[in-house]
Amino acid sequence: MQTKVIQFGNSKGIIIPAKLINDLKLDVGDQLEIKEKNERLILEKTYDELELDLAEIFQKYEKENGPLKKLVEEEIDWGKVKGEEVW
Repeated sequence: MQTKVIQFGNSKGIIIPAKLINDLKLDVGDQLEIKEKNERLILEKTYDELELDLAEIFQKYEKENGPLKKLVEEEIDWGKVKGEEVW
């Protein structure tokens, strides 16, 4: 995917293609951090900690790791009893 640097008044900018906007769930007003590394631009969406709610955190986790419900349904083996735990 390619884009060009264009003039915006006294500044220069780029247009982010709609597919990337949709894939990254970006919207007007979202804050982006711009970094440069090895002659590459890196854009990262930044979050105001107060704007993040628990549902968004779990949605992000599930997108990256799969559904939480699956984890809850699986039995976890914690190993042999080592004390006076009651099960």
